[in-house]
Amino acid sequence: MKVIQLIAGAVAAKGKSKGSGREYEYGQLHHLVPFMTWENENGRAVASGFCTPQKGDTKHQPVECTMDMLALAEKLPLPAFLELEMAPSEDDFTKLVCIGITVKQSIPVKYQDFQAMFNTVSKSDSVSSVKTDSRSVQV
Repeated sequence: MKVIQLIAGAVAAKGKSKGSGREYEYGQLHHLVPFMTWENENGRAVASGFCTPQKGDTKHQPVECTMDMLALAEKLPLPAFLELEMAPSEDDFTKLVCIGITVKQSIPVKYQDFQAMFNTVSKSDSVSSVKTDSRSVQV
């Protein structure tokens, strides 16, 4: 199964715990979720914008990845819209893990990159019709 998500960050780690000496390895892609707006008898919160899932948030969790992400995590041009190839986890068939990634569209984070992107748009084009090269990263 393939899905496209806006991914803000990636992290992967492999090593041995200092405290217990147990080995660990994991890979995660952090997607954006909206800040929570709420109201009850004790108060209210109004929010705008997005964040990555917080610890303890049972509704939104990072996307788990295979350890192939370890080499890939620092090479991804994030934030970006990524096409994620998902498959059942080898450890738990009720969970999906990302086994492949294709970068559909990266989002410039430096002013010069934004400027270059918008200078290529003619006055009659809308921002949503900007065409840029798609880069593909295969795991």
